[in-house]
Amino acid sequence: MAATCAGRASPGAPRWWYSHRGEKPFYCADCIKAFSHASSLSKHRAIHCGERPHRCPECGGAFLRRTALTSHLHIHTGEKPYSCPQCGRCFGLKTGMAKHQWVHRPGGGGRRGCRPGGLSVTLTPGHGDLDPPVGFHLYPEIF
Repeated sequence: MAATCAGRASPGAPRWWYSHRGEKPFYCADCIKAFSHASSLSKHRAIHCGERPHRCPECGGAFLRRTALTSHLHIHTGEKPYSCPQCGRCFGLKTGMAKHQWVHRPGGGGRRGCRPGGLSVTLTPGHGDLDPPVGFHLYPEIF
């Protein structure tokens, strides 16, 4: 019997059923994190088991997810597939591009080097969306 929106999920409920209703019936025994899908729990369990099945052929680095390996490989190839839509600057990681875009916010001052200290903005805390992104000091080359 399939599930209906008015009733409870039956054993034959579709995959989307739990997430559709906001239910998370699959729990991790190690950290009690909950998931809507058994497959998500299975992927999560690899964190606790220490599995890192995806190896970099260049340096031997190991990764939990194939997508993390793919991003890592950009370091070796020099590929920078993510470009800033405002200025065209390219980045190897999507997160690097997203952090860089902070300089284009209103009052950002444009490119790096416009102000003392090498950053293109004044880093004054407490201005809400004008605050730098978390970890910005770790990536000064993207500002």
